Amino acid sequence: MTTQDELDRFHSFELSGWRRLASGYARYYEPLVSQAITPLLAAVAPVEGARILDLCCGPGYVSAEIKRRGGVPTGVDFAAEMIALGKARWPDIDFQQGDAEALQFYDQAFDAVVANFGFLHLARPEIAMGQIARVLKPGGRVAFTVWASPAESIGHRIMLQAVTAHGKTDVGLPEGPALFRFSDKQECQSLFASAGLAGGKVVNVAHNWSVPAPDGLFDAVISGGVRIATLLEAQSPEALARIRTAVREACAPYRRDGALQIPLASVLASAVRP
Repeated sequence: MTTQDELDRFHSFELSGWRRLASGYARYYEPLVSQAITPLLAAVAPVEGARILDLCCGPGYVSAEIKRRGGVPTGVDFAAEMIALGKARWPDIDFQQGDAEALQFYDQAFDAVVANFGFLHLARPEIAMGQIARVLKPGGRVAFTVWASPAESIGHRIMLQAVTAHGKTDVGLPEGPALFRFSDKQECQSLFASAGLAGGKVVNVAHNWSVPAPDGLFDAVISGGVRIATLLEAQSPEALARIRTAVREACAPYRRDGALQIPLASVLASAVRP
């Protein structure tokens, strides 16, 4: 069982990583993660004027869409660099630095809560979901996305198979929740139940990541994905070169007109506060 000290180290590791990789994430990942925004917001069915918490907001893509649709977003992220990116691009949106495990909002403050690819980075997701339940109004909905398992998400499978085949996976990453924990439907349902939320629904969403050929997938992942980026950075120069070559070769079948069209998949989970 993971100890609290280990979870604290994992929390610090994720925070440090996102502070370091914020600009790389914004550069490479916006076209990919934005594909989940429409189904994410559909899962909470916001009405015009609804107050919506965009948790783990990153550079603010979901918050911007909420505002465009007539909602009132509040974006929260624990990395100051992410908040700075959001404020610079959308100065009229309320972005706040904060921790998902200790939200500084009063009870029943929001009509809905969304988290786009945030829960896979949390040290204590049950505590975060409890905080979400607390700040939700009765009848309010929560929805979050995470990446599907490598068995279902080709881009992730390409990267992890290359590391396993040509590098090392034991590089001293801090112990934390499994990266693909919430790819499992039952884990999502258990998370909602732990916070007293009901009506859990879990579906898969297909994505296509268009990145430059031949090395766009490798370059994007090493520039904007904390755990996998750190895993890659820990390899020897020789192993890293072999991994890059393996990823390039595995991506070749997905090359179209000078770009790579990489299939990925995510999991969208939603529930309601009774």
